[in-house]
Amino acid sequence: KQAVTARGRGAKRQGRQRSPAEIEEAVREEEIIVAFNAFASCLLRPKGRVRFATVNRAFRSEFPSLASESRVSNATLGRIVQRWYEKETGGKVERTRGGAYSGLTLVNPAYTATDLTTLRAAQALL
Repeated sequence: KQAVTARGRGAKRQGRQRSPAEIEEAVREEEIIVAFNAFASCLLRPKGRVRFATVNRAFRSEFPSLASESRVSNATLGRIVQRWYEKETGGKVERTRGGAYSGLTLVNPAYTATDLTTLRAAQALL
């Protein structure tokens, strides 16, 4: 029988060793999540409206090492945004007919007093 992992994906037997490639992939995914959480804690707010492309562009500009879509696909980043929003608000982010996220805002630090300490610390790590 197969055990189901905490994320709901199946397929791993209890005593099986993870390959170096699987470990490397897990570490990379964790780095992306840590980077996004730092980005979100400083620059995203659960109100207003913003397009995914705007969030995507801002995140990739803050983390040049993650800018390549081969490193972080748009689909993966979209799932990370969804998970962050669900943890932050307890509900799913809604999309408008035009494709924007409703209930999510990207703060512009040039016009808003924003503490970027967490973001700068995450940038230093990557």
